[in-house]
Amino acid sequence: MSFFNSENILSYKIRGKKAAFVSDSLKQSVDYNSDQGAIWDEIHELSTSAGIHSPTEAMKDVFEGKKDDLEEYIKAFQCLPHQKG
Repeated sequence: MSFFNSENILSYKIRGKKAAFVSDSLKQSVDYNSDQGAIWDEIHELSTSAGIHSPTEAMKDVFEGKKDDLEEYIKAFQCLPHQKG
């Protein structure tokens, strides 16, 4: 099995949990470890709540499954000229 960068990022909630795991790991053992099983559980919970089925439980599949919805949001909230945020 090979992995690659999907160019999608984790949700803020999952990134926060991952950062907390790494922070705790650094305090306890000076290693950058995370609970990857817990991260996969969070992705599963996110995909389930979004109504997305993914055989590999990849975050990319959640983005792909919600692509049309996301594009509608982008159309509805277009940036104004010279907008900075």
